[in-house]
Amino acid sequence: MRILGKYSVASLLKILVNLGYGLSIFFFSALLLVFTFVFFFQGPRYDIHGWKIRADVPVEAFEVRSLDPDIEVIELQIENPQIGFITPRSWETIAIQYGTVLGGFLIMLMFFKHLRRIATAIAANNPFTKETVDSFRRLSLYMFAGAPLTLAREGAISLYVRSHFEAGYPRLHFGSSDLGTMGDILESGVMIFIFLGLCLLVMAEIFRIGFEYKQDSQSIV
Repeated sequence: MRILGKYSVASLLKILVNLGYGLSIFFFSALLLVFTFVFFFQGPRYDIHGWKIRADVPVEAFEVRSLDPDIEVIELQIENPQIGFITPRSWETIAIQYGTVLGGFLIMLMFFKHLRRIATAIAANNPFTKETVDSFRRLSLYMFAGAPLTLAREGAISLYVRSHFEAGYPRLHFGSSDLGTMGDILESGVMIFIFLGLCLLVMAEIFRIGFEYKQDSQSIV
């Protein structure tokens, strides 16, 4: 069995990439169908779930008490509080949901297109090619493209939440400064896309060097 032989890791990688590609297409397609049904066929009102609401919730709200009188709770970190609500049909909520899914869908399709090329080249034991170098560079660009998409979504959600809801707890962002929507954007975790994009650029350079060494060795032979 080849998967247990010399190229087991490369073959498994190719299988996993193809599986992830198929599952991603299924997930995004199903999400688009669900949004279409909810927004336009369920009725004039629909549910929105999972939108972040950034507020510093005090410890007392969760009733976390120490059982030892010598221990005092001074901080409780609550990650990513979210809000769900029912709203009449509005272009803001529809645009945010559809825009995020469609943008993510397009980036994902192009990302997997080049990731599959890389996996195929590795499985064929021929990874150091110009096409592989180009694919890594394209992957970095698509990862960088996730940054403005995330910024747009987080900014739009922040504007919507701040203009339609009033939080009962203080909203302190980016340290101790209340920067409003800008603070929400700065806390959106967009830097992870930039970091991963830079990592992919480094991989592109590594494979470029390997490709040049391969060409030099072939020219010598």
